[in-house]
Amino acid sequence: MITIVVLGGLLLISQQVFAQTWIPVRAGIPFGISGIALMNQQSDKLDFSTVHDNKQPNQGRLAIISLQGENQPEYLLLNWPNKKLPTDLEALKSITDTKNYDFIAVNSHGKASNFQLDSNKESLSILKEFDLPAITKDSNFESSCLQKIDNQLIRI
Repeated sequence: MITIVVLGGLLLISQQVFAQTWIPVRAGIPFGISGIALMNQQSDKLDFSTVHDNKQPNQGRLAIISLQGENQPEYLLLNWPNKKLPTDLEALKSITDTKNYDFIAVNSHGKASNFQLDSNKESLSILKEFDLPAITKDSNFESSCLQKIDNQLIRI
């Protein structure tokens, strides 16, 4: 009896997932999203900051995606502020409890970039770049976590 209840519950959950619609933003591998963080949420509008895991100089690293109602997503590619572009960005986390748009992006080798978007969300400035502590040479990060504990930011 328990098995039937569990399987029935899983079947209902899977139907809900299948009913959701994917929303394409941009076509092509260079526009694949490897990290995403919510920036703003208003009544019918959502703004997200996203990172791409690109490696070539002419490929974007950071973009803002805006969703409003049933409209097509708006995609705004931002320029990285210095010539030394990060490669293979995999994770993005907003830093909460700030009045600014502050984020930390991490690449697959454990190099992190703490950056801030301007109030118009049109350009960014790098606040700090650093390597995650105690990583091995062959590390391959695919995600990251940032949590505030006892009023201190902890990166995982």
